[in-house]
Amino acid sequence: MTLALAAAIGGALAYGTGSVLQAAGARRAATRGHGVLGVAVQVPYLAGLGCDLFGWLLSLLALRRLPLFAVQAILAGSVAVTVLLAALTIGSALRREDLGLIGATVAALVVLGFAAGAENPRPAHSGVRMALLVGVPVVAGTAIAVARWASPVATGALGGLAFSGAALSARALHTKSDLAGIIAEPLAVAVLAYGLIGMLAYAHALERGDVGSVTAALWVIEIIVAGVIGVLALGDHVRSGWALPAVLASGVAVAATVALSRSAAHVTIAPPAGTTTGDSESPRACT
Repeated sequence: MTLALAAAIGGALAYGTGSVLQAAGARRAATRGHGVLGVAVQVPYLAGLGCDLFGWLLSLLALRRLPLFAVQAILAGSVAVTVLLAALTIGSALRREDLGLIGATVAALVVLGFAAGAENPRPAHSGVRMALLVGVPVVAGTAIAVARWASPVATGALGGLAFSGAALSARALHTKSDLAGIIAEPLAVAVLAYGLIGMLAYAHALERGDVGSVTAALWVIEIIVAGVIGVLALGDHVRSGWALPAVLASGVAVAATVALSRSAAHVTIAPPAGTTTGDSESPRACT
């Protein structure tokens, strides 16, 4: 479990760094009038994707021994990493409230670390596996509709739903198969498909909204959806006597993530208000 906790914390650090880099790439694309594909070729955005890939690999390692609710909440601590990193690298203002919220986040994650029972993952029920596979086109179609007609925050939330699907699919894989067997599994394809949907939805949301609100929406959905389904359908459990502390800590982690999203650090690295995009839609001002 110590290695799994270290992997989850490392994933949070990688994701926090990736968010800053991806936001920089999205901002550059927006100022040049590019669409979502233009974001994907920006060097900072690509570097951010590299950080995300590393964080994702670490999260898979953490999921081998920790329940989803703990892993997702710890990874959501990347929002606090983003605030600190922006303050250190680009001189963003760090509010006194931010320090308190970061402290609350750390405390909540410590509680979740103690509350998480060690997992011995087993293959998911066939119904769960089928639902995850069917969910790929459903989430993809919904993400397309939301990206076209809804707000950037809603698009970010759909990105969180897609990443939840990736985490759940990774957890539901047959863990005793060799590498070739895992790659041949339909759920392995689902992991990649959900990840791609989440990446594109997040990039689209970052291009039009501020990184704080979009990232907060993404992580709140990931904590709630993946955590709840992990407990109900995949056999995740809380250590005996730690159920109430785990619920309270999860609530604190969600609340702190939302509050930290309004930090001046996020506003500083958000795409500039009023920039146009390559789409036919009218430009949207950032919050």
